[in-house]
Amino acid sequence: MLPKDIFLYVTLIAWYLIACFCTIFVLLFIHNTIVEHLKLIEKIKKIPPGHHKEVEDFIDFILEKKNITSKKSKGRKLGLLRGKMQMSPGFDDPLDDFKEYM
Repeated sequence: MLPKDIFLYVTLIAWYLIACFCTIFVLLFIHNTIVEHLKLIEKIKKIPPGHHKEVEDFIDFILEKKNITSKKSKGRKLGLLRGKMQMSPGFDDPLDDFKEYM
């Protein structure tokens, strides 16, 4: 075997190991997310029936609060400063500092 071939095999093995670790990481993340959701569902099942409406209202409040926050961040209005700023007449002219490079 040539050293070039060894480098190729080592590189392929390294990429294979990286792919395996990434797959394991993603699977663990998905597993932890599912477990967290199942824990939440179990807690919701333990709530007495008289309080279901209160929990539903609280969840709606949290979701509405999140929607209001996300809408505020998108509140940019185009053309708000139109006509309030002007460029100098020679803005696009070449600068004197760069004349030796042209």
